[in-house]
Amino acid sequence: PLALALEVIEATVKSIMLEQPSVVHSFLSKVADALCAYASYQIDSGAQVIQLFESWAHHLDEDLWRVFAEPYAERVASYLKMNYPYVPIVYFAYGGSAYLDAQVNMSVDALGVDHFISMGTARAILDSIFDNENGDDGRYIEKGCPKWNRNRNV
Repeated sequence: PLALALEVIEATVKSIMLEQPSVVHSFLSKVADALCAYASYQIDSGAQVIQLFESWAHHLDEDLWRVFAEPYAERVASYLKMNYPYVPIVYFAYGGSAYLDAQVNMSVDALGVDHFISMGTARAILDSIFDNENGDDGRYIEKGCPKWNRNRNV
């Protein structure tokens, strides 16, 4: 939601975040609701996975991310998990790997990482939190989606 809001009103939103946060929250709320409807349409039309891509996260420190990005991404993810529990949700905050550990409690099935963090560091953060209950060979880490059947055809 934050990336879309920033694209719509451009970079001026960061100064508005600090000076008039209620305006940004109101706008982000509307964007998140629109994304819930749009992603639902995508799933109803056959999408088998949804990625929430926060392309402007690299402009935020962890504190700003927690206030302006996480709540709205979480709103979308929670809505989709409630209504489409079989559809995996991936969250990727470009530049957000610096606070990857802050993302692990989101209602998503996977987290994307970027070049701002080494794979070893990312794995150490995620392995310490996620059980590797699927017995995989370590090439990927999955939080787990009990109703996700990898062989499901839509």
